[in-house]
Amino acid sequence: MAFSDISSPKTFKSAPFSIATTGTVVSAVSGKRIKVYAYKYVADSNNMTLNWRDGTNIALEGSQSHDKGGGAQESVEPPNFLFATTEGNSLDLVVAGGSINGRVSYWNDDST
Repeated sequence: MAFSDISSPKTFKSAPFSIATTGTVVSAVSGKRIKVYAYKYVADSNNMTLNWRDGTNIALEGSQSHDKGGGAQESVEPPNFLFATTEGNSLDLVVAGGSINGRVSYWNDDST
C-alpha cells in the first residue's frame, strides 16, 4: 500500500510482515534510506525477543522481549521518523524464540 503526501514529495508505504527468524521486512533500494514512521506487531510465542536492524549487522534499537499476544505499536507524524537505515541497506527484523506478525509504515528517502 502506498500514498503520496500532497505537502511533500514523499510516497508513504506500508508493508505487512510475518517473520519466524531473522528476515528482511523492507528490501534495500539503491541510493535510498528507509525511514520508518510507524510499526506494530504481535508475538505468537512466549519468551521471544526481537530487534530492528539496518541491513545485516547494525542494530537500530535494543532487543525487546515479549510473550504470546504481547507486542508493540509506535508512530510519529512524518516527516519525523522513528529510525532509519543507512543508504542502500534493507530493514531487517531479528526474531528469536517464535514468530512475529505486524506492519511497518515507511518511505524511501535520499541519503540525508
